[in-house]
Amino acid sequence: MGDMGNIKLQMLLDFVSVHDLFHEKCGLHEKPRNFYCFDCRMTPFCALCRPAHNHKHEHIIQVFKATRKEAVLEESIAGLIDTSDIQKLINNGASVVYIKRRRDPRAPGQIIEHHACRTCCFIFPPSTKDPGIRFCSISCKLQDMMAELGWSEGGETPDGGSTSNGSGNSSNAASDDADTGDEGGIGVPLRRRPRKQSRPLQSPMM
Repeated sequence: MGDMGNIKLQMLLDFVSVHDLFHEKCGLHEKPRNFYCFDCRMTPFCALCRPAHNHKHEHIIQVFKATRKEAVLEESIAGLIDTSDIQKLINNGASVVYIKRRRDPRAPGQIIEHHACRTCCFIFPPSTKDPGIRFCSISCKLQDMMAELGWSEGGETPDGGSTSNGSGNSSNAASDDADTGDEGGIGVPLRRRPRKQSRPLQSPMM
């Protein structure tokens, strides 16, 4: 992955790290904070705060609730990550992808015999027939990418560089999931795994 790929990966890590703040009320307007700016890469903001993010090349996306979980339109992040192997959900006629993983990771040694997310082992529903779907969320794919690249939990690349952005916003969030209970996120120490193996080990989990 080149420099541009690393930048895009870090942009997504910053996005996932503020997952817990989406749909909280804005302190200024008492409106839900369901917008995110990839130019600022700061905290989410509400619709009334959006004019303050009027950049020349703005990349602002809206976060939705899909079956009680935060999701984004697939097309809104298509330029940052390949979503072809991430599970999609049709919500109000639009294709969306989840931000955070769908369940807690499996226990060490637990074998999953069904079509499941390779990171957290969420079992895909029977309607997910495409064997190319390997992840249940953006977060799960990012964690797999980080493990493959050898990025550490401290935000350092193998060459010793930092993966945090200029604002000091690092990827170290954990969330309490409404459906599955306590749920770790990107930024939790990763468990290294061999590059080639028949069944990938759990990488603890925006």
